[in-house]
Amino acid sequence: MTPRIRSFKDLIQKELGEGTVEIVIQQITKSLFNIESGKVEVILEDGKRLRDFDLVLFRGIVTDNLLLATSLGLILKKAGIKFFDTVFGNLGPSRNKFVSLVQLALQGLPIPKSVFFTARNSLSISEKFKHLENTLGMPCVIKHIALHRGKGLSLIKTEADFEQVVREADGQIEKFLFQEFLERKQEYRLLVLGEEVAVFEEKIPKSDEWRANVALGAREVFLSVNDVPPEIKKLALETAHTAECQMAGVDIFADSKDALYVLETNRGPGLTREEASHSPEFIAFENFIQKNL
Repeated sequence: MTPRIRSFKDLIQKELGEGTVEIVIQQITKSLFNIESGKVEVILEDGKRLRDFDLVLFRGIVTDNLLLATSLGLILKKAGIKFFDTVFGNLGPSRNKFVSLVQLALQGLPIPKSVFFTARNSLSISEKFKHLENTLGMPCVIKHIALHRGKGLSLIKTEADFEQVVREADGQIEKFLFQEFLERKQEYRLLVLGEEVAVFEEKIPKSDEWRANVALGAREVFLSVNDVPPEIKKLALETAHTAECQMAGVDIFADSKDALYVLETNRGPGLTREEASHSPEFIAFENFIQKNL
């Protein structure tokens, strides 16, 4: 804690009176997030939990940690904990995969269990790996929060794998989400336009590949929207609504026990460009535009 911050804390504490209110200074860039459906636990730098505070004041928020502060604002709002400024509870259009995942988790939508380490989290490499092993199991998925089309998506099996990821990222661990690895049965992409599922497709990975990304060789099989199972359609629409998207590509995964999970919500979903005039995605967009003119 810098002398300036300590002085601020001491002055406020003096005005409030010793022993009446405890003031704690925390750096949000030293926190850890455990994320699962219906629950986001934030562990702060000294082991305190965000949920244990009665009031949170944000100070010194800069562009680099604005999305992180906004995620905390969303969590505090959901928990009914007062915070200022309340602008940090309004997400707006700026977000990444981490923020979007927090938003879906708080709404109780089914997502893979996930862990996010902030930039200056003080746990050692070994301690971070142990936390991942205990929370997610091994192997686990590592996903870059800003990349798409299968880039920055891989598996971690050992502590050596984890060390290599951190090293190749120049220590910038805050660029990644870590998620439990689930055995795939089927994976779908649903294009939601307005209040409707406009396109339904299954993504089938190559035989030697666990990632169902078209850029990595997965096949797209377009199916009739009339054949979308009701539970999948409902989940896709709820996900797009939660993400405040009127145009969204929602990736839904069915595991080996037929449990459904939302993998991602893509605000600018990629479209199949080969033979574009025959792609149901382009036709759906054409119909959506015509409908809204």
